[in-house]
Amino acid sequence: MTRRTLALALVGVVLGLGGLLMAQPAGNNPQDQGNRGTRQRPTAQEMQQRMEQMRDRVMDQARTQLGFSEEEWKEVKPLYLKVAEINRDLTRTNRGMMMMQGGRTRGPGQPGADNAPPAQPQAPQASTRPEDNTPLALARVKLDEVVRNEAAPAAELQAALDGYRAARLQTQKDLDNARQALREVLSLRQEAMLVSNGTLD
Repeated sequence: MTRRTLALALVGVVLGLGGLLMAQPAGNNPQDQGNRGTRQRPTAQEMQQRMEQMRDRVMDQARTQLGFSEEEWKEVKPLYLKVAEINRDLTRTNRGMMMMQGGRTRGPGQPGADNAPPAQPQAPQASTRPEDNTPLALARVKLDEVVRNEAAPAAELQAALDGYRAARLQTQKDLDNARQALREVLSLRQEAMLVSNGTLD
């Protein structure tokens, strides 16, 4: 991977890291507990500010690597961010479904093994983060809730499945539309660069 492609790929990483850092509870890290008397853990607001600053730096690197002026980037940046955010929504949901299903290469008796029942999804935690309240994320939470209920009637299971599939289909359509809007403001070389790093297809 070239330095240019790596810089562009970092945008998606930073967008994902923001949610992960905000979701981590305070005090779970032994090092944090040992250093509690000597340093103060950043507040959620401070962590959010740091992630926004990091995102701004990475986005500025992406602008430079793609060759846009600051004035041109004002038009392109919202289109770029929309593609990255929808991509993140799909990726996070895919990861969650894989965790729910469990791997098929685990040892005997372990959740996800061929001779063991599928791993049960963990109960979803209430969240105020925007990325946890997209239609796709909420449909996935609903599906998880129904799956955990072993007494759920067939009609409820079917409704949850239909809701999740419809939300996923709509999200994919939104991604296709967002990608097309971004392509329209790119040169052929810029488009190739974003295909190379997975932002476009």
